Amino acid sequence: MIDLDALLAPYIDESYRDFHAALVPGKTLKGIRTPDLERIAKTLDPGFLDEPLQDTYEYSVLYGMKCADKRLDPEQHIRYLTRWLATNDNWAANDLVSSRQKWIRKYKKEMIPTLEKWHQTNEPWKQRFVYTLLLMHYKETKDEEVIFDFLSRPFVQEYYVQMAVAWLLCEMLIRSPERTETFLDQSALDPFTKQKAFQKAVESRRIGYAKKQLYRQHKKKLVSE
Repeated sequence: MIDLDALLAPYIDESYRDFHAALVPGKTLKGIRTPDLERIAKTLDPGFLDEPLQDTYEYSVLYGMKCADKRLDPEQHIRYLTRWLATNDNWAANDLVSSRQKWIRKYKKEMIPTLEKWHQTNEPWKQRFVYTLLLMHYKETKDEEVIFDFLSRPFVQEYYVQMAVAWLLCEMLIRSPERTETFLDQSALDPFTKQKAFQKAVESRRIGYAKKQLYRQHKKKLVSE
């Protein structure tokens, strides 16, 4: 079994730890910057994924990054990610791990049953992981049907899930504005998630002034209701 404490010790940055701990409440962090975690993950043998799970932030990120190892086949990727999801309990590790799973872009269709399975658990962090995977790896026009299918499904009314849905909706307002505006107008989504989607759109540098004005109006209406 790898001695992670010894492996990570040279990379500890106490000032970064204090800063990062404020962003990830409830987790004990050593203070390892993401580029260093990436370098460490590359040195680990895939056999690391079969070792007993540990409930620490840095371990979670390393394990999740290793789940994207190019030496794994799709079934192994999914099996180890499913195992990792048992320890997934914060947005920072969730989003870092999600962004690294670029192998999914070759197996988007094959991955859908697994995304559905994770989503159907109604567990908040599994659902956030699904939405962030859709956001980060389903980027082609042909992926819109899959994305709107998942956006139409009931999800847990929990802050970090709602924010992931809002993030995905903002992305769709950028990529497919008319369709997404119609979806938001007609859907039964909760007002908070809709409001946050429009807020993110207003803050985006990828959306023009006229659209931002429209989305400000939509957000203002939701706030006043």
